[in-house]
Amino acid sequence: IRVAADEVKGRKTLEQAVVALRTSELPKPIKDVVRIPNGLIVLSMGRGSDQLSVFDQRRSPKQFRPFVLADPLGTNPVSMAGGLLIPSHLGQVHLIDARTGKKKAEPFQTRLVADQKVAWRRPAPVDQNSVVLADGIDKVYRLAVKDQPIPSLAAVAEVTLARPIVSDVAVAGSMVFAVDEDGLLQRLALNDLVADKPLTLDGRVTWGPRVAGQNVFLTTENDQLVCLNSAGEIVWKTPLEHGPLAGPPLPVANDYLLAYANGVLVHVEGASGKELAKLETGRPLGTGPVLLGENVLLVGNDGTLYVSEQPSNSQ
Repeated sequence: IRVAADEVKGRKTLEQAVVALRTSELPKPIKDVVRIPNGLIVLSMGRGSDQLSVFDQRRSPKQFRPFVLADPLGTNPVSMAGGLLIPSHLGQVHLIDARTGKKKAEPFQTRLVADQKVAWRRPAPVDQNSVVLADGIDKVYRLAVKDQPIPSLAAVAEVTLARPIVSDVAVAGSMVFAVDEDGLLQRLALNDLVADKPLTLDGRVTWGPRVAGQNVFLTTENDQLVCLNSAGEIVWKTPLEHGPLAGPPLPVANDYLLAYANGVLVHVEGASGKELAKLETGRPLGTGPVLLGENVLLVGNDGTLYVSEQPSNSQ
């Protein structure tokens, strides 16, 4: 459903879909949506699924088409080099044209270890033509397309770690962030993936690491929100006083807006994490906030859209 900004006001039901897909046509619930620059939208059902659903805005009739995979997904795919990067259950990473299904480059194969299964973590795009991903055993790779002698996905940098990575990977500035099996935050140099000293956190990570603006955020089991800069240093930590977040922080100028699942919207200072203002919407929320002009678009956990003013001290 495409929502125009001027339609989100007053009480109105939006039910005219650009394209629809029956839930009976999905083998599993949708875990992720990938948008490819050439107008394609790809629905992923996550690890273990052997099918994607692809919507091509240029084709008629407008419908999602199933795309059957030779190997089940190892994790959710991402957009790369104008195509779709697909880590497979068997350890290969494919780059395909999602419109035709043809490969854009020869696949990459991680090193297989006896009695250990590859458990790819969702790749983190570095730029349009490269990504960083972890195989869930002991390797972290930066992959790019090499044109010679034939187009191939290749590791332009890699590192072997002592413990498996158990989180998704985040890239900010010249650093790579990921959490290992021991709960340590690994900080790797993007260029060569050389590891800095791991960062010990106050508790195990329950969400993240996730990039928002110039910083990286994560939450821990003791209900702390941690903000790190692109040099891998902790900028601030603050208690999650209103419970779990509904989604990632939203950068606003030099500060951030935080939407909590219980409906509280908070404006925090970017330099310190100090709460500057809050707004209690009274509506349970299902995602993070989105800017809509000077206002904020919020999504309830029942699918209702709300437009709110940004929190101020007068509220």
